[in-house]
Amino acid sequence: MRKRNMKKQRTSDTWVAKAVAFDFDGTLTKQGSTGSTWEAIWEHLGYNANECGLLANRFYKKEISHSEWCRLTLEKFKARDLNYDGVISVARGLQLVQGFDECMEELQRLSIATYLVSGSIWDVIAAVLGDRIRYFRRIEANTFGYIGAEKRLGTITGTKFDFKGKGDFVRWVAKDLHVKTDKVLFVGNDINDIHVKAVGARTLLVNPHQTSGADESAWNHFLPHMNSLLEILPFVDSGWEKRREMAVLQEWQQAQLALKDMNELRLGTFSVLGNYRRFSNEDRSKLVGLADRIRRPLTEKSHTRENFLIYASPGSGKTFFIEELARTLGSGITFVPIDLSRDDREACEKKLAAVTQAALPCLCMIDEVDGRKGEDWPYDAIYKKLDLNEVLERPPVVFVLIGSSGGTVSKLGEIIRSRYKGKDLMDRVLKSDQHWAEIPPIGVGDTVCVYASKVLEAAEQESKPIKDVQKFAAYYVVLTGRTTRQIKLLADQAVRRVPKGHTQVLYDNHFEDGDKSNRAFLDQHSEVAAAFGSQTFRISE
Repeated sequence: MRKRNMKKQRTSDTWVAKAVAFDFDGTLTKQGSTGSTWEAIWEHLGYNANECGLLANRFYKKEISHSEWCRLTLEKFKARDLNYDGVISVARGLQLVQGFDECMEELQRLSIATYLVSGSIWDVIAAVLGDRIRYFRRIEANTFGYIGAEKRLGTITGTKFDFKGKGDFVRWVAKDLHVKTDKVLFVGNDINDIHVKAVGARTLLVNPHQTSGADESAWNHFLPHMNSLLEILPFVDSGWEKRREMAVLQEWQQAQLALKDMNELRLGTFSVLGNYRRFSNEDRSKLVGLADRIRRPLTEKSHTRENFLIYASPGSGKTFFIEELARTLGSGITFVPIDLSRDDREACEKKLAAVTQAALPCLCMIDEVDGRKGEDWPYDAIYKKLDLNEVLERPPVVFVLIGSSGGTVSKLGEIIRSRYKGKDLMDRVLKSDQHWAEIPPIGVGDTVCVYASKVLEAAEQESKPIKDVQKFAAYYVVLTGRTTRQIKLLADQAVRRVPKGHTQVLYDNHFEDGDKSNRAFLDQHSEVAAAFGSQTFRISE
């Protein structure tokens, strides 16, 4: 693995963070021509970005308070009729830093809690993150209030967790997790991040702006040119690099062995539910049993409460599993999906009302049950509804609570119990092997199945008669496609590059002409490429 550019050497002690708290602007987003989201909004409204800086300097000099800074900014923004659409247009110009998904998924795999504390704006953060908001247990930022149908800006509420307040947030994180502040790593990049180290947290400066790694009172570690968020992982876990190298070698071997004797892949053979497939017989058996247990109280009379808690690692297709279960039950049930990483209290209550009013047996999936939108955990709006199926006169209702925190279903249950009304929620899910379950993580064979299915889908859309996949092409996807989204993108791009009339997807189809990463991967895995040669395997539904 390549050496990372860092000014300070990492300490030699073994250290693993219990939590990572991130800044947003310039830390999780790519740096652009404008220094911050705030400056981008000033420029969007036709102001000179220096006006934003002048107000900031007045705050730094203690000439105005943070609330006065917000008030003066509000006056300027209202004078130019800033509305919600204008804020979101600025958000569209921001991009997450490279390696964001891979890093966040690795942190989840390591059971390290992640938080976001920023001097940016909630609406911007939510728009940039989209469904990735689920990665964070809590997000703090400034908030805008809007007025009327055109959603014109009416208020700016400054967060108390900026500047010195970021240290207070880290204290809150430590208290939330019942750990000391020195078990929290803070990752930031700007002058408003320099106070965090004072509360005892470990601090990492990346791509600095208005602060310096030479300031040892503010920063423990320094990455002056962070190109990928994955570069923070050795600071999160001092033994990560060594373990990762071993895991990578093992992954290469597993991928080669899985593909070595594969001559044909009939996807229907691996079906668990509809189009949800798993390669391992053991995994299929386990998930078929889980599906049967969830299905039974919806199709047979039950005199007990039947709710389920499911833990699944990111990328295991947990949502798709329940969606396919609902689809196979067809018109005989009502399916109500709730996503707590995106649905606020109002949306959650509206969907719960649909559960109450359902005339048919109802399956309600509460996805990302450990997720949050802002500080709002609407468990108090949910937990009483889990008793609905005790009313014998009404059709049965089954709730399936799904989350990705903690690493096991037991730890997921502990995390939920620690939240407001979380104990009441969990008391309505019978703790048993029948009702607490885990969806196994995706393995090499599962990745090949996903890839093959996406190739067939893309081939149908492109009207191309693709029947075979080169083994080395699948090997490449197994090692580089970390999420279902990425695997689909790789399959779509490769199929588009297959010439009309050709029936095979080749390794070279995954690269544009002149793409040097083609040769780099081939050189790194030359022995596997030689062993596979031009071998292919046939794919079909």
